[in-house]
Amino acid sequence: MLILCLILVFACIFGYSVYKDTATFDSKKLLSSGASVMYDSNGDIMYTYGSQENGTRKNVTYDDLPQVLVDAIVAAEDSRFFEHNGFDLPRIVKAALSNLKAGDITGGGSTITQQLIKKTYFPDAQRTYSRKFSEIILAIQADKALSKEEILTLYLNKIYFGRSTSSIGIAAATKYYFNKDVSELTLPEAAMLAGSLNSPYNYDPYYCLNNATKRRNTILKLMVKHGYITQSEYDEAVNTKIENTLCASPTTNNNTLAAYVDMVTAEVKKRTKLDPLKTQMNIYTYCDVDTQTLASALGNGEKYSYSDEDMRMGGAVQSSQDGRIVAVIGGRNYNFGNYSYATSKQQPGSSVKPFLDYGLAFENLDWCTGKTLEDTPYSKGKFTPKNWDGQFHGTVTLTSALENSWNIPAIKTYEEVTKEIGKSGVTSAMESIGIDMSSESNVTNLSYAIGGWNKGISPVEMASAYATISNNGLYTESHTINYIEVVQTGERYEIDKEIQNNAKQSDYSKASAIW
Repeated sequence: MLILCLILVFACIFGYSVYKDTATFDSKKLLSSGASVMYDSNGDIMYTYGSQENGTRKNVTYDDLPQVLVDAIVAAEDSRFFEHNGFDLPRIVKAALSNLKAGDITGGGSTITQQLIKKTYFPDAQRTYSRKFSEIILAIQADKALSKEEILTLYLNKIYFGRSTSSIGIAAATKYYFNKDVSELTLPEAAMLAGSLNSPYNYDPYYCLNNATKRRNTILKLMVKHGYITQSEYDEAVNTKIENTLCASPTTNNNTLAAYVDMVTAEVKKRTKLDPLKTQMNIYTYCDVDTQTLASALGNGEKYSYSDEDMRMGGAVQSSQDGRIVAVIGGRNYNFGNYSYATSKQQPGSSVKPFLDYGLAFENLDWCTGKTLEDTPYSKGKFTPKNWDGQFHGTVTLTSALENSWNIPAIKTYEEVTKEIGKSGVTSAMESIGIDMSSESNVTNLSYAIGGWNKGISPVEMASAYATISNNGLYTESHTINYIEVVQTGERYEIDKEIQNNAKQSDYSKASAIW
């Protein structure tokens, strides 16, 4: 009775585990999401996302598959694919006997349908008998819900063909290895791809050429055995060297665009709460590739002579009328994921004087460009500023003070401004032109007048500030994206349209902006 009870308990656990795995079968889950794609301002592809989940995948249909590829895949992976109902009993029995002999699950005898199920439902699961049984049940359900052609296409769109994320899915793999479309595959190329499925890591010809060649020839023998090709076709194919068919990968992304791509990615996540690595989407940006290439060259020192190896440059180029960022400088030799000087805050120095000191004086003190100021020795507590030339210039016009970037008139101006509008007024004005002030707690400190901020201003924020002033004080949020299309749901995010609709007058009037 104890043995029977233990058997019953084990059967219940096993049955519940299988039920839990198979209760929610949905054929739509078998669909492969392709890779997200980013487009420049001309509508040309500028970047394709790659990840372990999606690679640089592009889905194909069964009509895109040449017969030679179908034959090679079936011969290599599942010779009775078009005959069984999702699992092949002789294969299962053979695999089970091998597993019992080995004392462990060393192989599963999986059909193509089962491999599709495993890749979709149990990609990281341990190999257990309950999971294998669940796999079989789901495979049978898939076989009832879908045609063989649909299953094979779903499988080829999802499976790995090598080590690189650029070789996930048949379309991406064909581009990666041969730089051609799937429909153009030849017999030796199709056999090589089919051969890689058994062990993508070990049969990637870019890394394991000899292994890949031997495996390809094995597939060609299987194709002869199953009547897909003749002996003469086999002889011709094995004499084709794999290395002569390979190409340098055309999927390498251009690092000159890296800083812009990273900014777009961050913006996508912020505005949609979606990750383009996990959700397939088409992202249409305002990147001007020529301008971005020049910006990257400036940042790298190709168009600018740095004084030493440690210097870095950050920058942003933005349209003044609509907030659209067309190029950025992320830093020297910027690569994907690096620290971006385009979005990081730095001390702004004298670049704040036009809008922080004099602009706010125009707006709040009724000053004009003819206003005169005293450029004379000045100190307040321990703060004793000097002009860059070490001199004082007496009575000067506001225009002259700004043109020559003299510090004393700017500080005196800011002192009057802060007396009039206080901390809240300064903070409000800066935020109204796109500058994040959350880290700036002591804005009434007079060092702010000449750029001595707590955290500073990023180049993107500075571009936003000057764009707003040049646009008669109308603030339009800085952004890189026109719109986003989510492929599987059809949802569309009209980023630019929403931003343009929300453009608003900043704390700077048209009159003070003109001054």
